[in-house]
Amino acid sequence: MVAKKPNTAPDTIDYATVIGCTVANITASSTVKFDLFVRDTDSTLVYILKGADLEAGTSQVPIGGEQKLVLLPNQALMVGSDTADSVDVTVSILEITE
Repeated sequence: MVAKKPNTAPDTIDYATVIGCTVANITASSTVKFDLFVRDTDSTLVYILKGADLEAGTSQVPIGGEQKLVLLPNQALMVGSDTADSVDVTVSILEITE
């Protein structure tokens, strides 16, 4: 799991907006495939990227700039890779309260 609307945070957090997400391939020489998706509590998966290639030593910014993502309560932003210990993920989140 990369990012999740905290369900143990104060009740004032209504939702979270992901304003940036960078996925970096940290391997020395291997291209990896990765998925970026949102998972609900009922295990429904909504893919943002599926099977995206990421060359060794490079990164992609699937969320940022004009692209934002709102996470509702109990949703989680997830990343999976076809190779263990191959990607690092950095996420910037803005928590919204009303």
